[in-house]
Amino acid sequence: MESVLGKGYTKDNNQFQYYCPFCNHHKKKLNINIEKNLYHCWVCNVKGRSLINLFQRLNVPNSKILELKTELKDNNFYININENIKSTSLLFLPSKYKPFDDNTLKNPFFLNAYNYLIKKRNLTDEKIKKYDIGFCDSGLYNNRIVIPSYDALGNLNYFITRSIYDSNKMKYLNPENNKDFFPFELYTSFHFPIIFVEGVFDMINIDFNAVPLLGNTVSDYIIDELLNHEVDSVYLFLDGDAKKFLYRNCKKFIQYNINPIIIFPPGEKDPGEITEEEINNAFKNKMYINEENLDSLKQYMEFEYDS
Repeated sequence: MESVLGKGYTKDNNQFQYYCPFCNHHKKKLNINIEKNLYHCWVCNVKGRSLINLFQRLNVPNSKILELKTELKDNNFYININENIKSTSLLFLPSKYKPFDDNTLKNPFFLNAYNYLIKKRNLTDEKIKKYDIGFCDSGLYNNRIVIPSYDALGNLNYFITRSIYDSNKMKYLNPENNKDFFPFELYTSFHFPIIFVEGVFDMINIDFNAVPLLGNTVSDYIIDELLNHEVDSVYLFLDGDAKKFLYRNCKKFIQYNINPIIIFPPGEKDPGEITEEEINNAFKNKMYINEENLDSLKQYMEFEYDS
C-alpha cells in the first residue's frame, strides 16, 4: 500500500491514514479501511466503495493492482490477462487491442497511431496512460484508436474506437450497447461539478470531471445516477452541431430539478481542440438556465440555426 500512497499511519488493524493525492492536504486525511473496502478523504470528500477504484483513479498499472489484490481484500475487480483479451466485465475490449508502450511502439502501425494522438489530437503521454488508450492494427477495429470506459469499480462498460484516418467514412465504430451505463464513471467525482461534453476527445482535453454524452441527448441512466448522488447542477460544454440540442438537454435536466449551466467554446472551436487558457476563459462566461429563461434559450437556438 505504501508503495503507492506513501508512508501512512495505522488507526487500528484495518484503518490507515495517508496524505490525500487529490487535494494534497498537509495532514494525512485520506482514510483507508481495508476490511470494509472503503476510502474517504475528510477534506475534499473524495470517496469510494472499492480500493481498486482508488488505485485506478491514481493511474496505478494493472500489474501493480494485481499484486495488491490480496492485501486489499477487493472482490469487486477482475482482470483476465492473456495474449488476446483484456476483460473487466461481460463486455470485452477488442481482441486485437494493445496499449501504447515501449514494445508496441516498435510497431510502425502503432507509432503512426501514436503520432495521430500526439500531433493531431494534442494528447500527452500522461493522458494516453491515464485513459488506458490503445490501438488495433488488425481485425474488425483495424487502424483504430480504442478508448475504454470503466464504471466506478473499474469494470469495462463501453469502449469507443476512432479511425486514425479522416478519409474513413466511418470514423467511429463502437460496440452495440444499451444506454444503461455512465460513461467513464471511473474518472468522475459526483462531489465536484460535472461537465457534459459531446465526444470522448472533448472529455480528454478538458481532463477534469468531464463526461461525454456519446450522443445528442443525456440518457435516463445518467439522470438517475445524478439524482442518486444528489447532484443539483451540471455544466453543458457542447460544440458545433451538438449546440442545437442544448434546449432539449436543458429542458430534461430542469424536469429533474438539476440546474444546467451552459459554457460556450470560443468561436466555432470544439472543446476537444481548445487550449487550457481558452477553457478557463470559457468558464468565465457562464449562462445559467432555469424555468424562467428556458423559452428564451429555445428562441435563441431557433434563431441561431435558422439564420
